[in-house]
Amino acid sequence: MNKTICIASLLMLGTLSVLAQQSPDSTAHHKHRFSRGLVVTGQYDFPDLDAMNRTLKQAELPALSDEINGVVFGYRLTSTRGRWSSENMFGFSWSNTNQGRAVNGSAVTYRDYRYYFNILYDVSYRARLTKLFPLVGIGLNYRVLRTYSNLPGNGNFVQLANSDVKRYRLDGTSIPLVAGLSLEQGFRTRFFNLFIGLRGGYAYHALQSEWSLDGDIITNLPAPSAGVPFAALSIRLDPSPGRITGWKKGAGQQ
Repeated sequence: MNKTICIASLLMLGTLSVLAQQSPDSTAHHKHRFSRGLVVTGQYDFPDLDAMNRTLKQAELPALSDEINGVVFGYRLTSTRGRWSSENMFGFSWSNTNQGRAVNGSAVTYRDYRYYFNILYDVSYRARLTKLFPLVGIGLNYRVLRTYSNLPGNGNFVQLANSDVKRYRLDGTSIPLVAGLSLEQGFRTRFFNLFIGLRGGYAYHALQSEWSLDGDIITNLPAPSAGVPFAALSIRLDPSPGRITGWKKGAGQQ
C-alpha cells in the first residue's frame, strides 16, 4: 500500500472516529442560497509514459512508474436551492524512480502542479447525505521532469556533494479537460456534514507543450499521453448554513 492511500485512510478514519454521527437522509430547507465546503482528495493518475520511458532508457536513465500519486485541495460552492455545484481545485502529484533512490547512478523525478475548475450536477438532489455527481472541468497544468546522472549509489551525502552530478530540468504545460463521476456518502455532525467519496474519470490534456530544457531549449523527449484516466478518494467538510443557523437559534432538531 503506497503512502497516499495510507495518509488518506488515516485522515478519514481519524475524522470519522471523533466527529461523525451517521443519520438518515433529510431534505431540510435551507434559508441560505449557497453552502461552502472544503474538499481534500488523494488522487491517482494513470498516464501512458511508454514513449517517454523508452527515450529515458536510451539516455541510460531509469523509467518512471505509470501510476502517479497526488493530493488535491479544493473549495466547493453548492446551491442549496438547486442541483449545481462548482469547485476550485489545486493539486500536486509526483513520481520517482526506485522510490527516490538512484538506479546505477541515475535517477528521474516527475512533478505535476495543477488547477481545475469543475462543475458538478447533483443527480441525487433529494437525498441529503448520499450524493452522486457527474462532473466536467477545465484547468491549467504545469509539469516538471528532473534527471540526475553520476550519482553515488549508496546515498552517501559526502560522496554526493563531491561527485560530478549531471542535472537537467525539463518543463511543460497543458490545458486539461476533465469528465468524471463522484459518489459521496455523508455523515452528520453537530456543526457540519462530513462526506467520504470515490471519484473517477478521464482528463484530456489539450494544447500540450513540448518539453523545454531549463525553460529555454525545446527537446524531442515525448510528453506523457494526452489522455489520462484517474481515480480518487475524497473527504469533504460541508458546514451546512441551515444547520448552523438552527443550532445558533437553539433549535433542538436539525
